[in-house]
Amino acid sequence: MVSKYVVRMENLEKKLLKVGLSEKAITVYLVLLAIGKGNVSAIARKSGLKRTSLYQYLDELLQRDFLYQTVKGKRVEYVAANPRKLLSSFEKEKRELEHRKAGVEVAIPELEALYLKSFRKPQVTFYEGRDRILEAYREIVETNQDVYSIFTPEHFFATFSKKENHELLGIIEKHGVKLNNLIEKSGAAIDRLKMRNYDTFVRSKILPEELKFASDLLVTGDRLMLVSFENLVAVIITDHAIADMQRRFLRFIWKNV
Repeated sequence: MVSKYVVRMENLEKKLLKVGLSEKAITVYLVLLAIGKGNVSAIARKSGLKRTSLYQYLDELLQRDFLYQTVKGKRVEYVAANPRKLLSSFEKEKRELEHRKAGVEVAIPELEALYLKSFRKPQVTFYEGRDRILEAYREIVETNQDVYSIFTPEHFFATFSKKENHELLGIIEKHGVKLNNLIEKSGAAIDRLKMRNYDTFVRSKILPEELKFASDLLVTGDRLMLVSFENLVAVIITDHAIADMQRRFLRFIWKNV
C-alpha cells in the first residue's frame, strides 16, 4: 500500500515540473527540504541518485536560486531555499527576459534589413481547407499598410460567416489602415454597399458585370494573397516586386471603374 507521504511527494513533484525544473532536480530539492541541509553523500543516499550525476542537478538548482551552499572548513553543504523565495527567483528571470527582449527589439530593424537584402527568392505559403484559408485571411489583414483587394462576396459568404468577415474587418480597423475593395457585381455586392458600418476605413467599387470570378485577391505591403473558392486553397506570396505590380494594377482598375 502506497503511503500518504509518498503520494504527497509525487503530487509535489508534478507541481514543480511546471516551473521548468528537471525531474531529478525536483527530487534533490524535495530531499533537501525534508532534511534541511546535507552534503553530496547525504543527498545521494536520501535521493537514490548517483554522486557522479548529482552535481548537474545541484547546479541547476543553484542557478535558479532554489538552494544555496554553506562551507565549514572543507565540508560543503547544500541548503534548500525557503519556498517563498522561489517567487523572487521567477521575478529575477522575468527581469532578465525583459532585458534580453529589449536588446533584441533594438536590433530587429538592422537584422531585418540584412535578411531582406540577402533573401531574394519569393516566399510562398499554401493554405488548404476552410479553416486554413481563414487563417491566411487573418495573416494578410494583420498589417500596417493599406489593403487592396478584388472581392467576390457570394463565394466568400458561401464559405465564411458574416461574423468571421466582421472579425477580419475589425483587424484592419485596429491597425488604422484602409481597405480598397473592388467587388464583383452581384446582389450580395449591392447589399454590401448599402452597409455603412465600415465606411470609415473601407472604400468599395463594383466591377463591371462581365468580370466574374471564383476567387479573391488581396495585396498589402510585400504580400499577395490569392484564394480559390472552387478548390478551397489559398496562397500567400511574399515578394516586393510581385506585390507592387498587383497593387499598381488594382489602383489602375480603381481609377478606371
